[in-house]
Amino acid sequence: MGNEVSNHLPSDPRIEQCMKTYDIPAQTIKVLLEIYKRFDSSGKGRMFMMEEFFIHLLEVPRSPLTDAMPGFMATNSNVFLTFGEFVDIVCTFACTERMELTKFAWYILDSRKVGTVDTYDMKRFFHRIWRHRPYTTVPQALVYLNTIDDDGVYNYPELELLHVRYPFLFSPVYQLWQHIRSRTLGESWWAAHKTRRANAKRHQHERANELVERLNREHHEAQDGIRTTVIRHKIDVRRSRRYPWAIPTARKRLTQIAAVEAELEHQFLRLQEAPHF
Repeated sequence: MGNEVSNHLPSDPRIEQCMKTYDIPAQTIKVLLEIYKRFDSSGKGRMFMMEEFFIHLLEVPRSPLTDAMPGFMATNSNVFLTFGEFVDIVCTFACTERMELTKFAWYILDSRKVGTVDTYDMKRFFHRIWRHRPYTTVPQALVYLNTIDDDGVYNYPELELLHVRYPFLFSPVYQLWQHIRSRTLGESWWAAHKTRRANAKRHQHERANELVERLNREHHEAQDGIRTTVIRHKIDVRRSRRYPWAIPTARKRLTQIAAVEAELEHQFLRLQEAPHF
């Protein structure tokens, strides 16, 4: 089908990955397709990123945040959005926790990809995303960072600390996140979806714990059964001294029991090493 958008869902690895990663049902993808088609003036699966996606659909003006989106999401073009890229952007941001949005901010901040930025970079970033509106907390925030590390160089963990202490500074990033949620499926839908995913994960975790407990119990029961059997057959060996012709059979049975016990122990160790959900 290629990039052409029809009444059927296009085949796109990005869509499939989003459905798997964020538990997005096919019916919801169809709803996103209808939204995409309403704003795709070409009708050929080539939505203009700035005019149609950001300005018309999201009602977000151009800023360093919108300019950074193609690189951050690795789109094939910085002009057009395919439906798969549209779904990827919407689902990735809408399903992201507010704290995780600092990764997007850091992607823009660390434009040289060296892992650190200086005071000038930090001030310039906030000045640009606030679109030159006055603010008073950046100098105060930088003073706070300097109490942690006074070298004037900042890394991503320090940006996370800044986000915790001065979340207001990141309001333009939050606003983009909120517009993506509210202008696509609605804030209530994304909030309910988050709850559904959390409940499903909790149920999965509970079932996994029940399975581990059951296997542990079965292992211990099997161990107890083996010990009982070993004791019995050791008694049989002692008795067999009175009947020498029975010794080979008793030894063979003990060897079989030892092999079963070793296999059970091996399975138990593998179970303990398996990741718990």
